[in-house]
Amino acid sequence: MENDFGSNRQVRLAVKLESVHPGRTRYLVVVSCTGRQDAEESCLLGIDCHARATVGLVLRVLADTAITLDGDGGFSVSVCGSQHIFKPVSVQAMW
Repeated sequence: MENDFGSNRQVRLAVKLESVHPGRTRYLVVVSCTGRQDAEESCLLGIDCHARATVGLVLRVLADTAITLDGDGGFSVSVCGSQHIFKPVSVQAMW
């Protein structure tokens, strides 16, 4: 998935996540753009869809960002001392 929105921002990946809230759909979206000195910059957006779509999480991907697989199809993202856990509905959707 590579949709263009805004000047130079692109959606690189959108993955549907498991949700503990019935009737609510959650997505993790990777957005990239060209930043200063032509370097690619990325962030992760957590989007909740219920009656309308809302952005519930914005994580900038920095040099200290670490991604760890947890063994049951989920993964965690650690950045700036914070850890966020995600579980895709399908691991195959990420590849």
